[in-house]
Amino acid sequence: MASTTRTVKRLQHYLINTKLKTYSFDSILDLMKKEPRFNSMTYNRLFSHFGRNNLHVEQLWEIMKQHGKVPNVYVYTTLNKCYSGNKKSINELRKDMNDRKVQPNTQYFNSVLKHYVEVGDKQTYEKIMAEMKHLEIKPDAHTYSILINGYGNAGNLEELKILANQILQLNIKPVDSIMSSMIHLFGKAKLFDTVMDLRKQMEELDIKPQILTMNSLLNSYGKGGMLDKVVEIRKQMDQLNIKPDIYTFNSLITCFGKAEKFDEVARLRNEMAQMNITPNVRTFVSLVNCYGKSGMHDKVVEIRKQMNQLNIKPDINVFNSFIDNYGRAKKFKEVNELLCQMNQADIKPDVYTMNCLINCYGKNGMLDTVVEIRKQ
Repeated sequence: MASTTRTVKRLQHYLINTKLKTYSFDSILDLMKKEPRFNSMTYNRLFSHFGRNNLHVEQLWEIMKQHGKVPNVYVYTTLNKCYSGNKKSINELRKDMNDRKVQPNTQYFNSVLKHYVEVGDKQTYEKIMAEMKHLEIKPDAHTYSILINGYGNAGNLEELKILANQILQLNIKPVDSIMSSMIHLFGKAKLFDTVMDLRKQMEELDIKPQILTMNSLLNSYGKGGMLDKVVEIRKQMDQLNIKPDIYTFNSLITCFGKAEKFDEVARLRNEMAQMNITPNVRTFVSLVNCYGKSGMHDKVVEIRKQMNQLNIKPDINVFNSFIDNYGRAKKFKEVNELLCQMNQADIKPDVYTMNCLINCYGKNGMLDTVVEIRKQ
């Protein structure tokens, strides 16, 4: 008997720690049917692994109940994640949990909250927050991140402002990550006064911003064309001893490029080199757009050479930027070369690619080519 128990424990340990993808679902299902002594942790691991297939999850869940295993809060949390988007299953799990008198925790509520946020059921996820408060279960950073996405996606910016104040007053960690998301959403909505208020509140509460918050501020002000604010935030970064990263430089290059401040763009590129920060795909998209839209085609050619030298593989956005700018310069041979490179890299043209090509050939009277592209 002791030997059998040790064998089961070894199997449990193996199932929890091994890479389950090496085994078929049928072989694992057969094992679980035969052996009733596997614990909740083992089932939780299996639910997590097979979570994308609701049929597999249902089969394991039935076996668990048949063997009389009592699920804990972690099992219910994992099952909620498996059934996210399925309101009926989420409600059935909640009823089962209540019947078994299993106490919920923050992670459980987060899994339920995420479901209702994803389906846009504002009334229900506000009820869930009220229930958490009633049960004296404290929300964590993940709870607030879910709510931020919910209010942001629904465009409920007033509720988002209230939430931002709560987060700052409670000093929910990590503040930087949460504030970054908030600033991004308010910046996207062009509510720059609210962005400034958030930054001011952080200062008043002596909450030091980190790189994520500062990058979001740069991005928001940059997209709003507020060059003076961009310069101010960059100076604050130096004052706070916050080291810029690639995302900082990408935002700055995009911002100064749109303003046609080419000396500043060149200075930023030199600063990146001095700091040993390697440009990424996004950097080159910004540079191509910066120089190309201002008719500086020689610079676009230089950027393309640099990408090849650094062995940076272009994505669809890079190809689109180059096609757009070579098209503006009437460099049709290079446009065709880029299309061939896309084909070799197995990158399919998107709507923007097609629009660039139509503009490129159409403005130059090449109507037969436009008709051919339109058919594609």
